[in-house]
Amino acid sequence: MSQSPVVDVIVVGFEKGMIMLVNILYNDVLLTLDQSADGGPVKCLTFSTDTEMQVSLLASITESREGGQNIVLWDLNEKKISSTLKKPHSGK
Repeated sequence: MSQSPVVDVIVVGFEKGMIMLVNILYNDVLLTLDQSADGGPVKCLTFSTDTEMQVSLLASITESREGGQNIVLWDLNEKKISSTLKKPHSGK
């Protein structure tokens, strides 16, 4: 779970790869994303706060099926995966 840059909005990641953007003030699910095809459980979530990029990004870290972790970058405007970094930290 992570706080978004928007007041009263959080993002929640689940064991099965689902991600939900939730307005906790109104108890309303704003967006549901599914990365189960690209990886396993969601381990960490964070938002980009760079307003000059002209895109709203959400980064999620998932367990790779082959072992290790992947970083998945979500384009929240398009509601799809922007890119995936496979095993960015291989080894120590």
